[in-house]
Amino acid sequence: MARLLQTAAEGGSQDRSNARPFQAKPRADRTSDPEVTSSRSQVLFYLLQVVANVVPVEAIKRECPLKNVSLGLQGGGAHGAFVWGVIDRLLEDGRLEIEAISATSAGAMNAVALASGLVRGGPDAAREGLHDFWREVSRMDLMFDLFSRWNQWLQALRLPPEYHPFHATIHFLTHMLPPKLLNPFNINPLRDLLLKVVDFDQLNISPLAPQLFLNATNVRTGKIKLFEAADLIARHLDAPVAAE
Repeated sequence: MARLLQTAAEGGSQDRSNARPFQAKPRADRTSDPEVTSSRSQVLFYLLQVVANVVPVEAIKRECPLKNVSLGLQGGGAHGAFVWGVIDRLLEDGRLEIEAISATSAGAMNAVALASGLVRGGPDAAREGLHDFWREVSRMDLMFDLFSRWNQWLQALRLPPEYHPFHATIHFLTHMLPPKLLNPFNINPLRDLLLKVVDFDQLNISPLAPQLFLNATNVRTGKIKLFEAADLIARHLDAPVAAE
C-alpha cells in the first residue's frame, strides 16, 4: 500500500507542461442545413434579447414556428378531468399545434370538445369548450351530495366505496338488469351535453379540425372499433364511455 501511494505521488508531481491538450474528436456538422441554421439562430437571437429584457417571452412564442404534436388521451373517469388540466395548459402555452388525437372513454370526450373548440375559434375557444364541458359534468354529480354525510363516515372508517349506498345500488342494478330494461327511455345526459358543447356537423367537414381516432372495444369479438372524424356522431361516443 505504501509503495502504491508513493508511485501515485511521483506520478502526480511529474511535469505535464509538454502534455498534449485534450481535443474532442471531430463530428459531422449538424447545422449544414441552411434552414436549420437559420431557425436556430433566430431562436438564439430572441433568447438573448429576453435575457437582456429587450423582448418579452410572448414575443418569442409569436415569432417561433409552432411544433406539430399528436396526443394520446387515456380514459378512466377522473383521469379525464386531470387530462383536461394538461390540455388547458398546452393550449395556454401556445407553442404546440395539435394535428391528431387518439383517445378512448373520458379521453374521447376531451378529444371532441378540444377539436370542436379549435374549429370554432382556435385555442381560446377550445379552452372555453373544455371548461364548459367539465363544469356541466360536475353538476351532474349533485345527486351524490344527498349522501355526503354518509360518505364522510365511510372515509373516516377507511371503508371501500362499495359501501356507499348509491354506489351499491347502481352496482347491483347494472349487474342484474340488461341496459334496455334498466334504462327503457334511453336517458343519456352525457350525450345531451356533448350535443350542446360539440358541433359534430362542423367538426366532420372542417379542415381546421385535428385528425381524430376514437377507440372502442367490441365486447362480442374483443376487437377494436375505430371511429374517425369523417363520420363521427354523438352516439359513437357512447361506446368508449360505456366501458368505464
